[in-house]
Amino acid sequence: MPVSRLLFAAILPCCAIAISASMAASTDEKLQAIAAAKGITLPTSASVGQMAAKAKLDLLSGTDFDTSYVKGQVRAHEQTVGLFRKEIASGQDADAKAFAKETLPTVRSHLKAIKAIAAQAGIATK
Repeated sequence: MPVSRLLFAAILPCCAIAISASMAASTDEKLQAIAAAKGITLPTSASVGQMAAKAKLDLLSGTDFDTSYVKGQVRAHEQTVGLFRKEIASGQDADAKAFAKETLPTVRSHLKAIKAIAAQAGIATK
């Protein structure tokens, strides 16, 4: 994916963190075990929304790419934090609540990192 020279040094490590964390979350043995015990099949491919976001990024370059990527990461991490907080507060499944509680600090850390990158680059995230 094209990345401008301005943000390359800041975004590359964040991309690596996001990719490795996303891969770890989707293949995490605990999550797989919880899902299997509940008879739930986890997705094995990107959602329609994720594919659309990637297609949009594929058309962008330079600072347009940077801005769109960073805003998308902030939005995705904020949504994930919200979902995990909801599960912790009102979820009915003890295993799912425990997983959310255990994973939430990592998601919050990633959100903090991408917001710092946005602030450094002058990208508004609200």
